[in-house]
Amino acid sequence: MKSGRYEDYRPPSASEALGRPISKLYSIRWRRHEEQVAEESELRENGEWRGEKEHLTQNGHALRVETRITMMREIPGMPRGRLAVILDVTERNQHEDEVRVSEIRYRRLFEAAHDKRRPGDQE
Repeated sequence: MKSGRYEDYRPPSASEALGRPISKLYSIRWRRHEEQVAEESELRENGEWRGEKEHLTQNGHALRVETRITMMREIPGMPRGRLAVILDVTERNQHEDEVRVSEIRYRRLFEAAHDKRRPGDQE
């Protein structure tokens, strides 16, 4: 599996995607089953959901995406379809992880420096 961003592959055009099942465009990999259940529940109850998940493209790219899904209804209570806005956050998440690691390293250095007192240090 490759890691990448949406810019690294050509998404299907509207004419290529129209009428095709979503499973032919990408698949979803959930970190935990509970996240999938929560999304479906939120869509049923409130008609919308927003969160992060991982998409696996047909060419093998794994992308972390932020998704906002809104149920489209023709008749109240009768779902007609879903409108989804998908934003690639793979790079943003990588930067956040790097910052977290850096903060942990700095904290350890800082704490280690305070643990070592030299003779003659004032308390």
